[in-house]
Amino acid sequence: MEGSVTVPERAVEGGARQFAIARLRMPKRARNALLRAGIVTLEDAREWSDRALLSLPHIGLASVASLRAQIDGILGGE
Repeated sequence: MEGSVTVPERAVEGGARQFAIARLRMPKRARNALLRAGIVTLEDAREWSDRALLSLPHIGLASVASLRAQIDGILGGE
């Protein structure tokens, strides 16, 4: 399928630290922008600064806030 994004196997099998971005509740465009940037797990996203995330297409303040809240909710203080 043209334009589809493939989620690496490590994001499917790895537990909370490897929780797949594809499973997050956020707009599809934002989720696909993260995946295209190579951010496939919550751990990957945690390593990116807010400024770097905001530089991605289809990622705005609401997307970053939602992403950070979901990271905190799933990974907590890991």
